[in-house]
Amino acid sequence: MKTFHYIALPVTIVAACFFASPAVSDEQNALDYMPHDNFTAGWMATGDPMLASPRTIRYLLDNQLLLMEYDPLWFAGQSYSSYQGEMTIDIVQFNSASDAFGYYQMPPGDSIAPYLTDPETEFDTIRKINNTYYDGYRDRFYFKIYGEDKDWTNTLLDVAIYLYGRLPGTPTPADMVSLLPPDDLVRGTERYIRGPLGLSLVMNESDDRLARSLDSHGVEVGPSLAVGGNGDILDFKDYSYKAVAGEYRVSEGRYYLLLIAEYDDPETAGIVVDKMQEHFQNGNWRTVIVEPLRSGLHPQAFSKGKYIAFWADGSRVWLLWDLDNQRRLLEAIGQNDR
Repeated sequence: MKTFHYIALPVTIVAACFFASPAVSDEQNALDYMPHDNFTAGWMATGDPMLASPRTIRYLLDNQLLLMEYDPLWFAGQSYSSYQGEMTIDIVQFNSASDAFGYYQMPPGDSIAPYLTDPETEFDTIRKINNTYYDGYRDRFYFKIYGEDKDWTNTLLDVAIYLYGRLPGTPTPADMVSLLPPDDLVRGTERYIRGPLGLSLVMNESDDRLARSLDSHGVEVGPSLAVGGNGDILDFKDYSYKAVAGEYRVSEGRYYLLLIAEYDDPETAGIVVDKMQEHFQNGNWRTVIVEPLRSGLHPQAFSKGKYIAFWADGSRVWLLWDLDNQRRLLEAIGQNDR
């Protein structure tokens, strides 16, 4: 059995993480930020480094379909070895900081442990996933570090902190996050969505939370619209749009998902709302009568084991998802009647 040792990286690395690095240069790519030989004692690069378009190396990447939704520009990979074992570092460079944030924030697994939080944005920027690897993001970059043995994840954490300090720029949340009303928002649940797979993951995450809550009360939960052949109700396939989502608190310790989708124009948003209404009606959801908003907009609301509401506001569509009863649905609509 191998014995693994803890890497003693300088303490100043951690402090440096909280200061902005130089801006991203268009003349540099993900490989330029890969650690060199002996970046810490005894670790040497093995094999040739890889730099390629992520679209050409699908067999190498996890979550490939999800990654493609976020418009990745470059993938860089390098393996390292020492007497302690082996590890691999992957860096993905995106076209925008919003896309890097969006990909990083997608639900990656059942066990997430944040390890580094940016003091300006209060978002975590390095985390451990399922006790198997570390990942993180900064500016337009996402990185992942994994090794051959789960027992030496402290080593991987040190390397993650070191790599984070090498990357340029700052950890910038997606621009659309600012659309989410701050009151009653559960910090850390913000999601930036660029395609149907991301939408499915976010809605399934919310459905699972509601199902666990309602199951303890013997209440049956309606099917998710994002899975099971129910289609893409927000029409990713037909229209160009992006969306932001977050969990919100309502009374008695319950939660719901707020999703705001932005389209090219108000006409498109109106068409999508009409399609959503038809989808629910054809799916035998019960219509729930609700009052108009103060702005005069009239939400459409439905129930089938859970309660939802949606409406168009200019070029944006607002969707309230996974309320557990009508009273809390009305409460959630009131929270968003700004």
